[in-house]
Amino acid sequence: MNNKINTPSFWNIQIKKNQNTIIHSPIYIHKNKIILNELKNINGKMLDVGIGYGHIEKLIYEKKLDLKLYGLDISEFAINSITKKYKGRFIIGDVDNIPFNKNYFNCVLALDILEHLNVHKCTVGLLEINRVLDLNGLLIISVPLNENKFDSQRNRHIQKYSLEKIERQLKKTGFQIKNKFYLSAFRKFYRIKYLLNKLFQFSNPNLLIVVAKKK
Repeated sequence: MNNKINTPSFWNIQIKKNQNTIIHSPIYIHKNKIILNELKNINGKMLDVGIGYGHIEKLIYEKKLDLKLYGLDISEFAINSITKKYKGRFIIGDVDNIPFNKNYFNCVLALDILEHLNVHKCTVGLLEINRVLDLNGLLIISVPLNENKFDSQRNRHIQKYSLEKIERQLKKTGFQIKNKFYLSAFRKFYRIKYLLNKLFQFSNPNLLIVVAKKK
């Protein structure tokens, strides 16, 4: 992450402050359900890059999915917290230097982290993910869409994303998109508005989930 604004100390504070509130966000809950549904078809070793709150790992344990858990984060607080909760290998580290061997993982998650990286570091990070991912492995990414300037600055986002941009970045680093999901941040009546929006598209999406495979 950018050394000037996305520091380990910043994320120590953010994760500690928000870990018990973000789980109540409807779009966050929906995102995790979609990702968990994708993970049901995967066995083996899973790496969560930018493991953060560890909520996906909680769901994996609750659903008893057949996955061995690995995690990477620049936040010492995040790694210490998840190590106390779940069995796995969780390491303080960064996406541009993943300390695992080639073709080691069956699945890699990179949820809400690419927007925190500059273009160069994002490219290096995706190449590192490609390196550690098995030949038949999947990469699952989520990135924000249609952010205003205030939210982007508040969340310390360096890149703004569109489907076309993430497609270019993935193609450049050896991935091909297999599936994608668009979500909108409705605060009330989320499920009804989500279904209606799929039909009538009255609101621009706020989150993109991409499932990609290694080429």
